[in-house]
Amino acid sequence: MRVCLVTSSFPRFSGDWAGGFIYDLARHLSENGLQVIVLAPHAPGLPTCEDLDTLRVYRFRYFAPSRYQRLAYGSGISTNVRRSLLARMQLMPFVWAQWTALHRIIKYERIDLINSHWLIAQGLTGALAHRNCNIPHVCTVHAAGIHALSRLPFKQRIGDFIARHTDHFFAVSSFIGERLQALLSAPVRSTTLPMGVDTSLFAFRPRNPAKRKQMGLGDGPVLLFVGRLVEKKGVQHLIEALPKVLEEISDIHILIVGEGELLAELQAIARSHTLDKHLHFVGRVAHHQIPDYLALCDWLVVPSVVDATGQTEGMPVVLPEALASGRPVIASRVDGIPDLIVDGENGFMAQPGDAKDLAHQIIRALRRNDWQRFSNAARRTAEQYDWAYIATRYAETFRAIAQASLGKLGNQR
Repeated sequence: MRVCLVTSSFPRFSGDWAGGFIYDLARHLSENGLQVIVLAPHAPGLPTCEDLDTLRVYRFRYFAPSRYQRLAYGSGISTNVRRSLLARMQLMPFVWAQWTALHRIIKYERIDLINSHWLIAQGLTGALAHRNCNIPHVCTVHAAGIHALSRLPFKQRIGDFIARHTDHFFAVSSFIGERLQALLSAPVRSTTLPMGVDTSLFAFRPRNPAKRKQMGLGDGPVLLFVGRLVEKKGVQHLIEALPKVLEEISDIHILIVGEGELLAELQAIARSHTLDKHLHFVGRVAHHQIPDYLALCDWLVVPSVVDATGQTEGMPVVLPEALASGRPVIASRVDGIPDLIVDGENGFMAQPGDAKDLAHQIIRALRRNDWQRFSNAARRTAEQYDWAYIATRYAETFRAIAQASLGKLGNQR
């Protein structure tokens, strides 16, 4: 069975965070006996076709010369569109280039099924292929795609068109599934299934006091944030909460792993409140290094919010990764996060955007003397999100839909 994954983001080089979970899904689908072809946007310096392990990856150019392609990658399409006129000008060329590339690949690679990621524009592209090429289409719905659809003119008509030409939806959280249904005029077949975690890579490792001291973290508690430094990630509220936490726990340290458009602003806020000794901006690290940072910390912090444009998290990939590593989580009660975190069992929940409540939950967590119980509960939660299980669910659904499609074609003949 030959499956084409259509995505707006895919790793450009080893260690690249962009679309890393799409690569993981593709790789594990391949291990389930599927032949996986990936269609993703091109980026300067990359080939338009390459084989990565067992995957064939096509990268479509959407603007010329290619060095001026601004829409994909970087801070993400939505942020790029807000910040760059050139990126906005490339929206329609992007959709057209993606569709024409997919149309060619369907014929050349003899594709049996399309799995699109993000409703806009990949879900729309997959729906067009379903209608015009009579090919099964499964759409995986992430938060950014829902947000993009909700801001379009005629959003219900566009959503209904995608739904009519989609055999099944996977929503990465129950909240995303509910938002999808609210945008449509009729019920659709949908399964809540988040992106997975490699539990062999993100295995439990005990805390390393020597490494902590080497990094200047001392003997006190260490919190970790991992993600892009953009508004919806809520790091600004974590920094605002820190002075209140320091009144109770003076030896705390927070590692901030990632980069983004708010980096300079967040660093300036930290300096203005003389928090430099407690906040450590690590910058971008390769995905395979994240387990090393999880091994340094006691708790992961996910202070996500709904940003000024209405965007928020669907299901942060770092969440199951931390749980698999035996690190409980202090997180905002927003979107898909409550699907994984149960307050008082494998973590604690704060009100989104409320620095005072976030500080209270951090203090509440660090005052506990039963961290190991929380760690064990975290690992039990992560077991159901192992990539082997997630990819098997995908593969079973793909095969059932493809088989049903073949049956329909046979009846038509």
